[in-house]
Amino acid sequence: MELKQYRLNTGISIKEASKTTGVPIRIYIRYENDNSYGNKLKRNAMLEMLKQKWYCWRQRRFNNQTNSSNY
Repeated sequence: MELKQYRLNTGISIKEASKTTGVPIRIYIRYENDNSYGNKLKRNAMLEMLKQKWYCWRQRRFNNQTNSSNY
């Protein structure tokens, strides 16, 4: 459930998560809802991909806010 919880906490949609991880939506949903499904290493890699996407998005947003407040 860690994948789903992380995605929900960050506001990433299922479609975005699927695209980011390169996993078809139906398979991604199974990974989110069934911890016994699939490979644990793949699940961890998917979570890391989502964390990296969230971090990059947050950095861009912060930089945009900082740059616009300078003007």
